[in-house]
Amino acid sequence: MPPDEIVEQVRELATTFPGVSGVEQLIGRKTGLQYILDSHLVVPGTMTAKEAHELGHQVKDRLKAEMPSINDIVVHVEPESDAKRI
Repeated sequence: MPPDEIVEQVRELATTFPGVSGVEQLIGRKTGLQYILDSHLVVPGTMTAKEAHELGHQVKDRLKAEMPSINDIVVHVEPESDAKRI
């Protein structure tokens, strides 16, 4: 699992995107000097699948660009009504 500082930074960066109201969960593992992460973003239940997919790519691209400690991140989206935020 990544250290708390990385978890907090991912949560803070992800929630700067319009439409992302939180991070439901974030898990990961270290590989070499970097981390591979799996995150669940909380988005409005009214968002289309296409919008949510595009938003997920935008979040992933920004996280990888701004956090060199992230080798890769898989982004899932969860509608607000089903989310259990961390």
